[in-house]
Amino acid sequence: MTLLSVATMNGQDDLLSMVETPEDNKPKRVYATFKTVKIGNAQTIETVKKNHLDFRISHRFGNLYDTLGSNATQRVNNTFQSFFGFDDIRDVRFSLDYGITDDMTIAIGRNQYNKLLDGSVKYRFLHQSSDFSMPVSVALFACMGYRHDRPEGVYGSFYNVKPFATRDEHRFNYVTQLIIASKLNDYLSLELIPGYSHRNFILERVNPDNGASDQNGVLSIGFGGRIKLTKRLSFIGDYFY
Repeated sequence: MTLLSVATMNGQDDLLSMVETPEDNKPKRVYATFKTVKIGNAQTIETVKKNHLDFRISHRFGNLYDTLGSNATQRVNNTFQSFFGFDDIRDVRFSLDYGITDDMTIAIGRNQYNKLLDGSVKYRFLHQSSDFSMPVSVALFACMGYRHDRPEGVYGSFYNVKPFATRDEHRFNYVTQLIIASKLNDYLSLELIPGYSHRNFILERVNPDNGASDQNGVLSIGFGGRIKLTKRLSFIGDYFY
């Protein structure tokens, strides 16, 4: 009985080895580094799946703590009156993101602030592997914006400080970012976002804190992360310098 049992087990092992293929042992792609295409303001490595459409309405609010009061009591009162900034809606954004492929997304959007229309494309060209032989995923994000507010509005005050005629190309701005992300484990995902922004028209204002003057082209570096606390709760954040 014992010899028969051993022979049977060897036969099962042989059958399993016949079923397995070399592809089964290859490292797999890492998915869901982040759960959506944006953290807060920052783009993530994620793209909208092929033939899927993502519609969003986003809001930016006022300060959590109102610093405009003349004393601490007034500031705290103003903070409660604005419900910690939620009553003070600074910007509303509508956006549509569509997946051309699983790795390429095109998008259009419109912001209340500065009456900004924008179009963008995100292409993920490198995928992290489960065995960390490729430790990161990388995507390229490019966006072009157009301000459509009237010349006699906010743009009027901008244009009046310049000694030349205004042109429609003054309304355009451009952003390019390289998104580098890694899912370190099931609970922690991080990303680094170097970027460059160019505005065709600026006021050339000077920062009183350090004397630096405003420039058409601006380099930036962004950081983002996600910490999974439970199956349904995560802590997220992003920051740009």
